[in-house]
Amino acid sequence: MTGRQVTFMNILFFGAIINVIFNLLLIPLYGINGAALASMISLSSWNLIMVYFAKRDFGFYTFYIPRIKR
Repeated sequence: MTGRQVTFMNILFFGAIINVIFNLLLIPLYGINGAALASMISLSSWNLIMVYFAKRDFGFYTFYIPRIKR
């Protein structure tokens, strides 16, 4: 609804690439725990990038931090 679907698509693609790379690196070393770690890294990076773009484009954070003045 905001016209930012291309940005969203690119961020999701970047997150998927990070997930595949980390899975290829970590699964041979740590097995299922490596897969979980790779998923955690890719989802965390995806969410942090989305928070950055929401703040940059719309001027607000998508989470609550009580000490930040707006």
